[in-house]
Amino acid sequence: MSEVVVTGIGAATPLGGDLPTSWNRLLAGESGVRELTRIGHDPATAHERSDRDADLAVRIGGQLAVEPSEVLGANRCRRLDRAQQAAVVAAQEAWRWAGQPAVEPERLAVAVGTGVGGVGTILAQDEIRRTKGQRMMSPYAMPMLLPNGPASAVALELTARAGT
Repeated sequence: MSEVVVTGIGAATPLGGDLPTSWNRLLAGESGVRELTRIGHDPATAHERSDRDADLAVRIGGQLAVEPSEVLGANRCRRLDRAQQAAVVAAQEAWRWAGQPAVEPERLAVAVGTGVGGVGTILAQDEIRRTKGQRMMSPYAMPMLLPNGPASAVALELTARAGT
């Protein structure tokens, strides 16, 4: 049996942009669910909630406490689905907690649990396809919508080559 060593942990959640904040707020019994302030998944089309969103049936949710573009930059976020953005932000924190060790890429693996791929990307790209045509769709759409996208984005971030 191979040994697995976890040396750092990170979090990007509706309770906080890092693990200590998220954990402390969770222990205090706080909920990350609140009134939605940001509508949309695609950084290019997302917007602050306004009167034009009055017909939305759902008005609460668990939005990330820290906008990933504040950490990763807007240009980078345009190439990543929202789930990938959160995974990379959390992975960066975990890597810092681990002391940013020099590890051979072939000995470094990434495991990220996901239930579904980039739903936001699917919705945004379908809207672009229907209204502007398929030539206007992002060339990054396919890697952004795959279920293994968060693990792949983290592996690329950390140059992990032992598997995802």
